[in-house]
Amino acid sequence: MNISRPKDSILGVNIAGRSLHAVLVQDGPDGPEVIKKFSRQLSSTVGAEIDLPGSAESLDDDSPVGDFTIQFGGGSSSSDLFLSSEFGAGEGVGGGGEAGGGVDTPIRTFDMEIQEILGECGEIGFPDPLVTFSVSTAHVTCVELQIAKEATSKKTEEDDEGKIDNSLLIELLAAQLDTTVDEERVAFLPMTKSDGGLSRRLAIMSKPNDPVAATLAAIRERKTRMPAVRLMDAEVSLFYGLARAAFFLTASEAAVENEDGDAATDFAPSMPMMGPRKTLVVRAGAEDTLVMFMEDDKLLHYESLRSITTYDAPETICSRVLLLQDEYGVGDVQHVLLLSDDREEAIVESFKMFFSDTRVESIRSYLPKFESDGVESTSSSNAALAVAVALRLSGDELYQGAYADVNLLPKKLLRRRIKLPITWHVFALYGALFVTVVFFVGRYFTIESEISAKKYKVEQYSTDVAYADPAVLQARVDSIRAITTGYQRALVVLDSLLIGSDKWSRSLESTNREAGVVKGIWIDRWRPAGANMVEIKGNATSRDRVVSLAERLDGQIASLTFSEIREWPVYTFEMKVPLRIELPEAARYLREQVVLENESANPTTPATAVSAAN
Repeated sequence: MNISRPKDSILGVNIAGRSLHAVLVQDGPDGPEVIKKFSRQLSSTVGAEIDLPGSAESLDDDSPVGDFTIQFGGGSSSSDLFLSSEFGAGEGVGGGGEAGGGVDTPIRTFDMEIQEILGECGEIGFPDPLVTFSVSTAHVTCVELQIAKEATSKKTEEDDEGKIDNSLLIELLAAQLDTTVDEERVAFLPMTKSDGGLSRRLAIMSKPNDPVAATLAAIRERKTRMPAVRLMDAEVSLFYGLARAAFFLTASEAAVENEDGDAATDFAPSMPMMGPRKTLVVRAGAEDTLVMFMEDDKLLHYESLRSITTYDAPETICSRVLLLQDEYGVGDVQHVLLLSDDREEAIVESFKMFFSDTRVESIRSYLPKFESDGVESTSSSNAALAVAVALRLSGDELYQGAYADVNLLPKKLLRRRIKLPITWHVFALYGALFVTVVFFVGRYFTIESEISAKKYKVEQYSTDVAYADPAVLQARVDSIRAITTGYQRALVVLDSLLIGSDKWSRSLESTNREAGVVKGIWIDRWRPAGANMVEIKGNATSRDRVVSLAERLDGQIASLTFSEIREWPVYTFEMKVPLRIELPEAARYLREQVVLENESANPTTPATAVSAAN
């Protein structure tokens, strides 16, 4: 994933139920700092209401209102675990906690709320923060994938770090769910290998009723300025990243303590003889309880307990987690991370009592501290998740290396509308300035080209002519023009007096001459067909003779008809011949004589000037 470099401020937004929690985070000299937190209640909805089974709108007239069927047992279970009907999510291990028995809820948007929060950020000096979103388990679907070795060998083998091609995972996920999977809205978390040595991945898919995508689409439809949205993460992957960050920190602390010779007293560090380090993450919420088991920095198991909430007794929550630990056979846990919407301190104390030899603490200890702003949060765990998703874009190396590469937003919603702070008058001015510059530059080069052509033409003359007095040259030119005018008038008179000087007679002479050369052809009619065209009609004994005559006269054959006269073939043709506009031989001869006489009488006159005058 290519996420742009972070700005000075990041706005983390968490969507949970009917509430929205946002936190403004800034990279400080000592790490990320929380500037301000916001809380809003969602009000607007998009989409039609759903018809639940048994409602009056969804029943026919013959259907008995209120009839229902309850079935106990007898069906195939999706899991072989103990109490799988309670712990299973109905869609594989860690089904994502679909509330309401899998019934889709209307899409709830928060475009007005997010615009209001961005406006408040601008008022306190952060006008354009990067925005990251986090959604609860109700808006995502989590499915565990087990990849067989035969499947990986088809496309790519698993490398040393356990990475598998993303396209192969999407293909296996689509086959397991028997549906199409949008590759832009799915992410995979690495898990430890199964007992049989199979590679495992936890697939996180965004549901169609995603409120974040609907909100961004609503903002774009209004053609307003889009916020600088970068990513959307899920609650599962955020806790996964926080657990990895805690693992890295505690492992480094243990290494420092071992180097100093002081043994750790409040937690058991990961030592080679003790095996991998186990971490337990528990988030008790108002609708469900999320449980994650980590082995070092990889996910071991994930479960969403919908029957356990934060309103249950802390001992009940702890006992159910212990029961789940025994089911999976996790073994001893060295670190427990807790987060709750209510009575968090009591839950922490209860877990410390049950996990006496384990380090038990709140997840908040690994998040930046909230500054006192006088605003009480109704759901502190949701605000903590908002901080966690904001840390995805922070410059802290710990969080950059701990979080997984998860982004459930389509790429088209990550783009940002470009809105220039200038009007069309500026573009018009720039356009006029550009056209003016191009015109004068073109004019400059045109004039330079004309000057160069004039200089070249002058250089072609001899030195005495090129550098002579302009008055003398002008007198010579006037004299030559006067003589030329007299010659032209005399030639016109001569042409009118010469026998056969008419263009029609010359054309008739040329036609007869060419017909005599071709032979076997005779002309019946010769008449003008326009100002410079003659129409010829005649007969020939061969078609080739007609073609030969047309080539010699540069004519165009209009028609050619074949007939037989006294058993001899006769071709009747019509042809159009252009007139040749040229002087008679006598006129050309006289003009040549005049030029020669003029050269002998005026030896200093350039020959080129005399020829041009003629």
